[in-house]
Amino acid sequence: MSATQSSGPAALSAETRQPGTVRANRILLAALGVLLLGVGVLALLAGFGAFGQRLRLQFVLAPSIEQFVAASPWYWSVVAVVAAVVALLCLWWLLIQTRSDRVSAIRVSEDRTAGSTFLDAGAFTSALEAEIGTYRGVSRVGAYLSGTPNRYRATVRVALDGRIDAGDIHDRIVGQALPMARNALSVTELPFRLEFELPKSTRNIR
Repeated sequence: MSATQSSGPAALSAETRQPGTVRANRILLAALGVLLLGVGVLALLAGFGAFGQRLRLQFVLAPSIEQFVAASPWYWSVVAVVAAVVALLCLWWLLIQTRSDRVSAIRVSEDRTAGSTFLDAGAFTSALEAEIGTYRGVSRVGAYLSGTPNRYRATVRVALDGRIDAGDIHDRIVGQALPMARNALSVTELPFRLEFELPKSTRNIR
């Protein structure tokens, strides 16, 4: 559930990883897909005899390949280097998956002579969590800012205890907490993503 204005909810795009990580994933997966597709097409063509009957009937590990490996003492060194490069690329790919687009500070004002003024994102989200945490029906709140110091959005995750209807809590957050957040940042618009965690059972709640 998301909200951008106090008048009610509005749809936001799904949360994703850092743009650089998404771009790297797309390039890597596209290149890997093209490579595997090319190998598969070549294998099918060879199997159907497009490159001649000799290649079609040849074993994958032909005696000539075994002889080449035996006569080339540098072969396994090259294989080891290639394997190490592939392992490093895999490690790099895994590491960039942990990148986050959360911001630690946001720019609240900028002056060419006096410089820029930044606000600690943690201080802002802590105040927002404290405000929403006082609402009846809320058991736990978590908030963070993501994007860039100039263009950011707030994500708030609220765990409910079931005493108050989720719609009522949503209306209070959108009508009270969100305007306070905009006023604190001196902005007229603040992309705001609101996620509710509903209780598993409310049978024992009065």
